[in-house]
Amino acid sequence: MKKKKNNKRIKNYIIVGAIILLGLIASILIYYRFDSDGMNNKYIYNIKYRVYQNGKWSKYSKNGMIVGDKENPIQNIELKFNEKKGQVYYYTYTNTWSDQIYKSMKENATQIYGLEMRESDILFQKYTICYRTYNKVDKWLNWTCNGTTSGNKEEPITALEIKIIPNNGIKFDYLKDYNNKLSTSKNF
Repeated sequence: MKKKKNNKRIKNYIIVGAIILLGLIASILIYYRFDSDGMNNKYIYNIKYRVYQNGKWSKYSKNGMIVGDKENPIQNIELKFNEKKGQVYYYTYTNTWSDQIYKSMKENATQIYGLEMRESDILFQKYTICYRTYNKVDKWLNWTCNGTTSGNKEEPITALEIKIIPNNGIKFDYLKDYNNKLSTSKNF
């Protein structure tokens, strides 16, 4: 009789423990919402971006998603982010280098061959901006970060991706599903 009571008590403890464990796992999964690339969105600074090509603006993409049609040269880039945490500066190479501060280039006049991006203030202290470009000859160039040039001065950029990741994170972990190297681009 005592054995049956003890066995029943043990079963109850196991069931209660399993319910608590499942609840804990469910809470963790709800708390940590995952991107399509599997990285935790809580630690990625959200940036949205779009490009002007072939006479029109694309839809906004965010956090490492591709923007651009891979066929027509990009003529302008526009960014959206929380400006209270800092600024994103980018430099484009058309026929010379020009700096574009904060949001977008001033005109939609010429093809972009090279791109450099940097951030300031809290963004710079806590995050790294990484980006890569696509052109018809080289295809996807490797990811570059914090002011390293991406592009080929002989071929216009036709698509790009941008990601802002935490400084204390391992770049490879955030970019591994896209490319296994971080290096500079060709011909600059």
